[in-house]
Formats: sequence, C-alpha cells, structure tokens
Amino acid sequence: MSLPYFIPDWLKHERQPRELYARLLALGGEGDRLCQAYAQSDAPAFLARLAKRLEPRLNPDLEPVSHASPASPSSPLTRTLLLKAPGPGGERGVLLSYFEYNWARLLRGIPDYADFARRYTVVLLPSWSPTRYDLLAEALRKTPDPISIHLQPANDRERDKLAAFHPRLRPTPGLACDWVDPRHFEPLPWGRRDIDLLVVSNWAPFKRHWELFRTLSRMPRELRVVCVGQPDSGRTLDDVRALQQRFRAPQEIEYLESVPVEQVHALQCRAKVSALFSRWEGGCVAAVEALMAGAALAMRDDARIGARARQRGDGSDLPRRRRARPARLGAGAR
Repeated sequence: MSLPYFIPDWLKHERQPRELYARLLALGGEGDRLCQAYAQSDAPAFLARLAKRLEPRLNPDLEPVSHASPASPSSPLTRTLLLKAPGPGGERGVLLSYFEYNWARLLRGIPDYADFARRYTVVLLPSWSPTRYDLLAEALRKTPDPISIHLQPANDRERDKLAAFHPRLRPTPGLACDWVDPRHFEPLPWGRRDIDLLVVSNWAPFKRHWELFRTLSRMPRELRVVCVGQPDSGRTLDDVRALQQRFRAPQEIEYLESVPVEQVHALQCRAKVSALFSRWEGGCVAAVEALMAGAALAMRDDARIGARARQRGDGSDLPRRRRARPARLGAGAR
C-alpha cells in the first residue's frame, strides 16, 4: 500500500505525494484501490467520501473487497492469543490477533467465520500504520451486523481515521505496542551495561540500516555495537553486512539473527542505548521493550512510529533540533 518503489525515500513519506497518490488510486477505483487510497490519505473530508463509497461493498452478500492474500489461509496461526473462552448463556470469548497476515489466516482459514464472530469478540492489532484497510473491509464484510470489530491502533495518529472507516470498527484504548510484560525484564545498573549501542529490527530496507552505518562510520571504532534481526522483504544478514562495508563502519559489530525473545530481552537489559532508524512503521514493540529494559531510546526527529507516544507525547510536540555530531554521541555512550 506504499508509494511505488521508485519514489525517493525523502519524498515518499511527505504528505503531498501521498495525498496525490490517494486521489489517483480513487479515480474510478473499486475495492482494493479504494482501500489503498484510504490508507494513503490523511485528509478527513476525502476519507469520509472514500468510506461512503466503500460502505455498500461491506454487505455480506457481496464478493470480498480484497482478492490479494498476504498469507496462505493454511499457514499456521501465530501471534494470536485466546484471552477468554466462550462462557455459558451465550457469553462471548475474546481473541486477540497480532499482525495483518494473521488476520488473513483467520478470515480465510475459518470455514464459517460469521459463526466464529458471533461466539468471539475479535481484537485486531496491526503491525503497520497505516494498516491493511482491505483486510479490515473483508473482516467487516464477514462479520454479521451489528457485531463490532475491535482494533488497537499501531499509532495514535491513525485512531480517528480507523473510527471513520466504518461504524462497526471500534478503536480500543492503548496501542498495539503496549502488550509488553515488564516482568520479563531485569534491567542492569548503568555501570554494568556492556553494550554501547543495540539495534533490534528485521533486515528490511525500511529499518534503514544504511543510516546506522553512515552514522557509525563517524563514531569511535571501539564502540560495542550489537545488531539483532531476521530476514525480511528479501533482505538477509549478508545484505546488511555488505551495507556496513559499503559505508565503512569500523566497529566490530556483533550480529545475531532469529534469536529467542528471551535472549533479546537480556541484551536490551545490557544496552546503554537502543536505537531505531526507521522513518515510518507501526507500533514497534522493540522501542517499548527498550524502555522496559531501562535503555536510553534513540529515534529520528521525524519518526512516525506508534511507540513514540511512550517516549514523549506522540512526537508532534518535539522541537526540530540540529542533530548532535556523531563523535559526541560516541563519547557520551562510553
């Protein structure tokens, strides 16, 4: 649902190109294209017109709005939690499902989803902002009226937009990144923390490892840096190592791939600084985990990430400051 890949990175996240792209998608568009247009826009009046055009297509008697499947319905369900089983007298259960590909597995893997929706309150947690509005449309179409669908946004900025999509879509309090249990963390005192800089992310391009390495190329060689990640979007650890060589980052970086979450939490508790370089994504649980672990959290000035609300406001009130020089950052991290 993002702008085409050939749009430069510095331009694709600006509001004007996104609004223009949304209007192009909406011209004569139906179904998926209207949902994509809705995702791209942040203009309330335009969003209201799109929602009005989409509403008739959410009738259960119509064909699905979305025909593109991000995951096979037969794939195993992950990141989904049964919070409460159905009780006596028609009391409904509660199911929480994290990540859009799991929504697709639920919607397309349960033969009689309408009956399932009558027995369970479904709470959806997106991994990205804006989320997959085509999947939300499919969920609304398959959920009998007047049953509501509850969704905990990845970013507070999207809360009103989600509520305006359809009357039966109910944004819930909190953020999708809030499901972190502080009992899983045992923060070390500052003097015992032996990792200067920790980066926890996948290897996808939107995580902007090239910016990490460009910064490290101007920082002290003796910094202890640890990068934790996993393959994503066709990018591998070999690609990330090649980026480090390309930008001539001199540090002996320790790379860890696809490690257990318990090990990640232990590393976060040993880190002095945990950094994120992405400009735009969803809630980013790693940011909240870093705060739970007692690490200093570094993010971009212009980061549109839900977890920023847990750092200081939603980020919109932060002044634009000249970035500190990398050498001074390195000295402060020791």
